[in-house]
Amino acid sequence: MQLSSIAACTGADSGGSSNGGVVEEEPEKARFMCPVCGRQFRARQLLASHSVTHSGARPAACRVPGCDRRFGQTSTRNYHERTHSDARAYVCSECGRAYKHPAILRTHAAAVHGDGARPHRCRDCGKAFKLAGALQTHRRTVHQHRRAHACPHCPRRFDYASRLARHVRALHARERPWRCGVCARAFTQSANLRAHLRRHTGERPYSCTVCARSFAHSGTLKAHMVAHSLFPS
Repeated sequence: MQLSSIAACTGADSGGSSNGGVVEEEPEKARFMCPVCGRQFRARQLLASHSVTHSGARPAACRVPGCDRRFGQTSTRNYHERTHSDARAYVCSECGRAYKHPAILRTHAAAVHGDGARPHRCRDCGKAFKLAGALQTHRRTVHQHRRAHACPHCPRRFDYASRLARHVRALHARERPWRCGVCARAFTQSANLRAHLRRHTGERPYSCTVCARSFAHSGTLKAHMVAHSLFPS
């Protein structure tokens, strides 16, 4: 994989850093901070677009027939709509794994095929991360303690309104909008339905690179790979 691709994945400054390759956070005065959750943005327009997620408004409806999901931003809606397709057009040039979204491919490339560098360092505790997004999440949840969205039914709090809504639907409202067309089982999330459908289709998309065995679920493959590491042939 080209080095430019990895740099784009990690968000590292191509100009380098005099601090051993570690990119320090930019001063907060150079950013626009959300007063609700503490997330910072480089432009006022990005902050305004993000603020919709806290209002509860979901003007962007999924355009796939039969899906009634709605989203606060059109970009999130567009991202979601790809889950309705099996196309995986973004292929890793290193290992051949394919993904539905370019952002997931970039994250995979940085985490799996990167050089191990963790250029994004937290100025509060010194912990370093490969991805700028991971650093932001760390600071928000560990140091800023910003979980502004409280569940009205239990003591749990969330840093995003979407996570609170998903929690309420799954645990309190017991909504299960994703129903299997074969056996009528229902699920709280579309990902759980897709995993369940493999029981009916026999699909095993996760293959072991050591012995070529295949599995229906990624977790089963991971457990299998542990066995290879403990008992190498």
